[in-house]
Amino acid sequence: MTDTELTPVEVAREFNVHPSTVRRWEAAGILKPTRRLPGSKHRRYSRAAVNALKATLEQGAVAHAVA
Repeated sequence: MTDTELTPVEVAREFNVHPSTVRRWEAAGILKPTRRLPGSKHRRYSRAAVNALKATLEQGAVAHAVA
C-alpha cells in the first residue's frame, strides 16, 4: 500500500465515521475504491478521491446522501 491509498478504516477515521459508513458511501457511488486486492474484499481508496469527497461535503452537495 502506498501513502496515496487508504483503507476503509483510515478513511473512516478522517471523516469521524464508522467503517461501515464508508462501505455505504461506496455502495451509493459517493466514494469509489481505486482498487480491490486480488482474491479478497479488501478495498483501497485514493487520497485524491477522499480529498474530493471532503471538498464536496464542505460545500454541502451530498450531505443528504451521507447523513
